Amino acid sequence: MAAYLIFQPYNATTAAIFARSDDGQTCTVSSSAPNASRISDEIGVVGAARPRKIFRGGTVSLEITVGRRFASYKAAEEFEHLHAKKMLAVKGTGVLRLKTSLGTEFVYRDAFFDDFSQANAAGVWQETSYTFSVGDCVSEFALSVLGSRLSINGAEVIISL
Repeated sequence: MAAYLIFQPYNATTAAIFARSDDGQTCTVSSSAPNASRISDEIGVVGAARPRKIFRGGTVSLEITVGRRFASYKAAEEFEHLHAKKMLAVKGTGVLRLKTSLGTEFVYRDAFFDDFSQANAAGVWQETSYTFSVGDCVSEFALSVLGSRLSINGAEVIISL
């Protein structure tokens, strides 16, 4: 099954492809359950026995682990040392597309790339964890039919659902 982890910032023309199972290295893409946390402030109210809490919003973080197998120890070591520089270039808020090795597909909007760590490295095998702050998980379905030209009442159209 094809698995991938792709982040498309809203203000960028190209996507950051963190992993694709057809790249010759990526073997597994897995995700833990999202963690939600509430953001609140405490304010002291004059005459009150306790401070009052005010809800300021919430954040959801998602950790995704990618397992890669390299052709050689040298390739694994080069990836380990050069990957951090590539990750620093990933900026902005955008859409996160995730398809795990089990075939489950998720699309998160308002995602922000927070952090990464190279958690487990043994020889030619490496696991890298990526952490995102994400917004709503949405379902998306897009289909473009471009195989043949279609004409309706003499006008050429492209069908897009």
